[in-house]
Amino acid sequence: MRILFLTGEINFADGVSSHLYNLIGGLSGNKETEPVLYCAGGEAESKFRDSGIKVYTDRTVDHSSRSFFSFAKAVLKIKNFCSENSIGIIHSHNHYTANIAAKAVIKTGISTVQTIHGLIPEGGRLKHFNADRYVSLNGQITEFLISKKNIPENNIIQIRQGIPVEKLFRKKILSGVPVILFAARLIKEKGGDVFIRAAAEIRKKYGSEMKFIIAGGGIEENELKKLSEELNADIEFTGTLNDIYKLMKSADIFVNSTGIRTEGFPMTIAEAAYSGCLIISTEGKWLNEIFENNTDGFTFRIGGHKELAEKIMNSLENKESSREIAVSFQNRSERLFSLKEMTDKHIELYRECLKKI
Repeated sequence: MRILFLTGEINFADGVSSHLYNLIGGLSGNKETEPVLYCAGGEAESKFRDSGIKVYTDRTVDHSSRSFFSFAKAVLKIKNFCSENSIGIIHSHNHYTANIAAKAVIKTGISTVQTIHGLIPEGGRLKHFNADRYVSLNGQITEFLISKKNIPENNIIQIRQGIPVEKLFRKKILSGVPVILFAARLIKEKGGDVFIRAAAEIRKKYGSEMKFIIAGGGIEENELKKLSEELNADIEFTGTLNDIYKLMKSADIFVNSTGIRTEGFPMTIAEAAYSGCLIISTEGKWLNEIFENNTDGFTFRIGGHKELAEKIMNSLENKESSREIAVSFQNRSERLFSLKEMTDKHIELYRECLKKI
């Protein structure tokens, strides 16, 4: 099965890129599939190539450089690429490339798949959902596709992200100077300011007895640095990292303070769980279906920096229970985010797609 994966830029601080890296890596080890990545380039391109993944780059498939001309050019390029390389399935990972794929496969018999990583606001000229089959990351997305978009349930398959089991890292948290980590693209919606305000509250009680780290880059980076200075939060900014696992292995608590209610499932939570961190996250439907507050970690309301500060301080003051919770969710995560299960379910989906051709 020759599968063309289609997306925009592939970057380090990007959950879609991490998802693709794990999925294509898993499929590459299977004799039944021949995956190829066609993307707009990006800082993580060398990471994919170094792992043996076939990568083709073309800026015309990038949503940020869209125009009528570039869209039409991309459609023609993808159509020719599929013909020249005997592609049987195009698997897109954003709505822009899904629309390119839908146009490129007309009268070709090629099947299309679109993974929905999160729901985006309505608007724009292109369809947000445009494929033969859909991969949903959680129940909230599945429910939306069925009830709001009238997509037949049998055209949707729900598959969680997968992480290689060798990434599982056992450690004893809160055994030294506490390290509290936030890692995301530094855009307003991800809630970096909430993390900083919570850190400032905690500093008032604990002073310099711990490290607060923000990993990632983005348009809000300078504003977040200014906020940290204004509030004396003493945040360490690492910038974009090409391997977040190294930092997660040294962290005790991982904070996800996103304000996005329509998340798919942030890869960083799964990665932090595999790294043995205690998870503290904003609550939401996307999280609640697999994560129970006070059992798997802790949740707080969107924007609630004081509530987040309380959760962190409570975790620091109750080290043994925090360790038990972190270990328990790490064990569950090994099953929840199984790369083998994710890969097997995708292969099953691709077989079904090819049967209909």
